[in-house]
Order: sequence, then structure tokens, then C-alpha cells
Amino acid sequence: MKKTLVLVTIVLAMMAAPTFAEATVSGEFDYSAMINGDEVSGEFDKAEINIVADIDENNVLKIEIEDKKKVETLSGISPQFSHAKVITDWSAVLGIDEVGIETTFGYTDFGGGDNHYITGYEFDNYGGTYTDVEAGAKVALSFAEGMINPYVAYMFENYDKKDYVLDANNKHVDVNKDGIDDSTGTDDTAEVLMGATINVAPFWADVYYLTAKDGHTDGIFGTEVYAGLDLGDGMKLDLVGTFQQDMADVAAGKESIYGFGAAFYLDALKVAVGLEGNDDQAAKFLGLDLAYGVSEMVTLRAGSAFYLGDESEDALVSNGVTADADTFLNLTLMAEVAASDNVTYTVGYVVADGMGGTARFIPGAETVADDGGVFVGCAVNF
Repeated sequence: MKKTLVLVTIVLAMMAAPTFAEATVSGEFDYSAMINGDEVSGEFDKAEINIVADIDENNVLKIEIEDKKKVETLSGISPQFSHAKVITDWSAVLGIDEVGIETTFGYTDFGGGDNHYITGYEFDNYGGTYTDVEAGAKVALSFAEGMINPYVAYMFENYDKKDYVLDANNKHVDVNKDGIDDSTGTDDTAEVLMGATINVAPFWADVYYLTAKDGHTDGIFGTEVYAGLDLGDGMKLDLVGTFQQDMADVAAGKESIYGFGAAFYLDALKVAVGLEGNDDQAAKFLGLDLAYGVSEMVTLRAGSAFYLGDESEDALVSNGVTADADTFLNLTLMAEVAASDNVTYTVGYVVADGMGGTARFIPGAETVADDGGVFVGCAVNF
């Protein structure tokens, strides 16, 4: 069904192309390489093209083409349609001013709790919760001039556990493409995401519930809270807190996960800290982030990650942590050089624990060797 929907969307887009008031194309290409003695590894961290076409003043077509796998060469990139959707502003169509009404229909995913990140290691935000990329629809309302924004999304294709399994890196693998069999059976629970965002400056919050995801048949509840405070005299303070609760009776360490981050800014200086924990270990990962803008062109950054958990009780392998990991995971020293507003080069060095503790400092150093080393990267946004 999803392939059919994508094909229909593309055909309609081509037929309607002459009527588009305006169409823009943007994209992102990130490449990084790691050098550690005789060991050299490089990969495209991201390859993505976005097309946004104004069908008319009330309707927008959005198409996203990307390669979700990290590959080492251009020939290895296999682009696919990850999103193809139509967004309609019904409040404008109906001439309603009191409430905003917007619908999204097409082949896409919907999620919550994935908006604010403070530190490079992103321990302060677990990445939110998303539906699978399928055919679906979303209705979003807006009240009180955007202060209260409830939403609900429904996926037309039920989640099927036989479609996906987790690989060694805890990532989802499509069994139809890679030939991996999952004998756990099928969960026919429909994916429905419901929630609301609250935006009262300088505070913002997102509270959501997803009925089913990756076999979590009792659903997932989550929230994200953010505050951006202007302290005056060139000083700012950003705070973020995230929480996710699996409503099913699952193993310790997987029932709930949370993160907290704080970043202080003084003109060109940034000092930030991020912490991740769960129901089994109150403090599991700690990330420190220091940045200083030498000029409009050059920014110096340093980041360090620490594993605070008890490996004797922690069988979960995440952020590259193995059973014999040290408290110290790595230290990253890097420089970002902006060739323009759209092109940024990075160069730096990673000191790692040598035991697989390869929590990545973002941006750059995406291909981190266990023993660290020199890395270079280039990020292109247009």
C-alpha cells in the first residue's frame, strides 16, 4: 500500500506541477572520516533531498528523499521516498480565525518529544517516539494564538512486528529487504498518536501517547519540556527535560527513560551538561559540552562523555558501551569552520577508552573508532 501511495503522490505532483505557485528544493549531505593509524574509515552520515511545493495558498506538498543507511561511497547511496504528504490549512479554507485547523495526509511518520537538544551527545533528549513510516493522517488544532495545540494521528497500516527486527546496533532492520526472519509473530494493534503542545514563551511542552510501537502493546507515554531564558547582558539559559514511560510490564531499565540538560550562554561562550537515566539506574550517561565562537567563521568545541551506570547490572548495550566499559568514554576536541551559511567543515581528535565506549559528539566524529583518532567532516545544507 505504501508504495502505491507514494507512486500516486508522485504522479499527482507531476500532473499538478505547472499549477504550483512556488516550489523549493533543499537538502543535507554530511560526510565524515576517521583516521587512526593505518585504520581509515569514512561514511556519508546523511544524504537527503526535500521538495516543498505550494499547490495553492492553502495546500502544500512535501516530499523527502533520503538514504537511511550510512554508506561509505556515493555508489552505495540508495535513495528512497521517506515522506510524501499533503498539508492543508483548513482554517484558511473555511475562513476561520478563532481556531487553527491543519491536516497532514500521505506516506510519513508522526512523533512527539523530539524538538530540543542542548548538548552534543544528546543525553538530554532520548529522541522522542515516532510511528512507523506508513500511510497515515494527522489533525492538528491551534487555540489561543498558538498557545495550546492538540493533535491526533492515525496510521492506516497496523504495526507488524514481522516487518522489523533489531540488529546488533539496536536499529530496526526491514526483514523483507535484508531477509531476516522474526518469529515473534504479529501485533495487529493500530498506531495512534495523540497529544498536545503548549507554547507560552519562554516555556514550551509536548505531552503525547502512542498506542503501540515496536511490540510495546500497552502503549508509550512521553513528555518534553523546554525553557529558553534570556538573562540579559548577553547571557541565556536553556533547560530541557524529557521523559518516556512504557505502559507495559517490561524489563528493568526499559520501563522508563529520561533526560535532562542545561546550557548557559555568555556571548560567544556555551557551557552545557546533559544527563540520561532510567528506572533501573538514576544516572547512566553524562555529557559535557563546551563551545566558544572565535569568530563568525570558526567555533572551537570540546565534549566529554561518561558512563555512570553499573555494568554488572546493565545488560543493555547502548552508545557503544560494553560490559567492560570504563566510566570515561571519550573526549572530543574539534573546530568547526563555516565556509558559508550552508557549508561547515569540522576537524578534530577523539580520545576514547578503547573498550567500545564510542558515544558520539555531534556534529562530526560520526565514524568513531574504539581507540579514537583524528576525524574530518563536511556538512552541506542548502
